[in-house]
Amino acid sequence: MFRGKAAGPLASCSQALCAWAVLALAVALACARPAAPQEAPTRSVRAAVLREMEKHAATLGRSVVAAVFRSLKTGEEAVIEPDRELPAAGLATIPIVVAAYAAASAGEVDLEAQTSAGRPLRAELERMIANADLAAADRVLALLGRDRVNGMCRDLELKQTVLRGSLAEAPAEGAGNVTSARDIAALLTIIASGELGAQATEDILALLQKHKSGDKIPRELPQNVPVAHVAGSQSQPMVESDAAIVFAPTGPYVLTVIVVGEDPPEAARQCIAQMSLAVYQAVAGEAN
Repeated sequence: MFRGKAAGPLASCSQALCAWAVLALAVALACARPAAPQEAPTRSVRAAVLREMEKHAATLGRSVVAAVFRSLKTGEEAVIEPDRELPAAGLATIPIVVAAYAAASAGEVDLEAQTSAGRPLRAELERMIANADLAAADRVLALLGRDRVNGMCRDLELKQTVLRGSLAEAPAEGAGNVTSARDIAALLTIIASGELGAQATEDILALLQKHKSGDKIPRELPQNVPVAHVAGSQSQPMVESDAAIVFAPTGPYVLTVIVVGEDPPEAARQCIAQMSLAVYQAVAGEAN
């Protein structure tokens, strides 16, 4: 359904360092992009989005709520605790899928290579993203190498994102995977930008649109609005999260929300769903 731009410089890089450098430049340009000429409307949308994000975050009294909104049309952002280091839970699959396709684009990994389960890497990536299969994520990580994924994150200056252990098993103390709302938003911006190449962009967006957990960011949105996302959850500590590219009629945007704390999980999921709807309405000019 969505097709990326023509293959950019990343597709022709033969070395990982070059690949990560191009991705880092893409992130820097996306995050620093100035607002579009309609400055006053852009500021009012940003203010409305931030107001709605803060209002819904305040409904959870015993949790940390971190959130990043980024317009992919103007580059404008609204943020709450964007750089807070938090448990990654299922959102750890996002740096993994970006690293896999970046390595494939650089000719360093074959998407048909077999994992320890005897399945092609391509099929395991689909299980990992579409089915939220964290055992598949561990197999993908074993094939790619944890150092490759963490090295990519360092090169992209994703300072809060580190994969230390298994995604499928409860982490030992101090060995959990961590990230931040801003880091995940940056990775989604890379995906949406087309910098991984046209085919990789199309493949990843297709995987993200197949993700089966729809009870957070997509939950209250109109059914005709495409959402490419990954959700995560964890019991100890309670984590509920979702990270999405929302293809709104007024222009696509990224929304990442991570909730960690002691509120009931359903309350956290409801908070994310209601925040998502309020952000969508604010972007569309429908906010109260």
